[in-house]
Amino acid sequence: MEANSATKRMDAPGPMGLVASRIKALIDGLRLTLRHLFSKSITMKYPYEKRTLPAGYRGLHVLRLDLETRRMKCIGCTLCARACPDHLITIETSPGEGKKKNVDVFDVDISRCMFCNLCVEACPHGALELSSEYELATETRDGLIYHKEDLLEKLERLV
Repeated sequence: MEANSATKRMDAPGPMGLVASRIKALIDGLRLTLRHLFSKSITMKYPYEKRTLPAGYRGLHVLRLDLETRRMKCIGCTLCARACPDHLITIETSPGEGKKKNVDVFDVDISRCMFCNLCVEACPHGALELSSEYELATETRDGLIYHKEDLLEKLERLV
């Protein structure tokens, strides 16, 4: 007899109890919806409103210029290319005046970049920098390869 009374307690509620529990769940859901409907929205209207980035954010690479001569600070030592763990930086140089080198090609493929900042730390002249630009989407993969002219242009736009 005790087994029968235990199984009756474990049974689901009757049809009226089931309807009542579903109505209560519906009312709880509507109450939650109405509470959020009249509260302040936290959604940003991107691209019209842009998020403020934290200090030290690492975005797109830019090449820095010497402010006095308006020439690129990069001397073509390729330390940044060697420091990059993904080997995304390509630098080609040609002999210049004296012992200096002319940087002919400076390409950065950001399609696989981790934005780890190792290339910036490796540069002895401070020629490379990570900016705060984060809108890097393109329609093709070729658009993710930035050339020397692109990186200098980005710097001028950011300054």
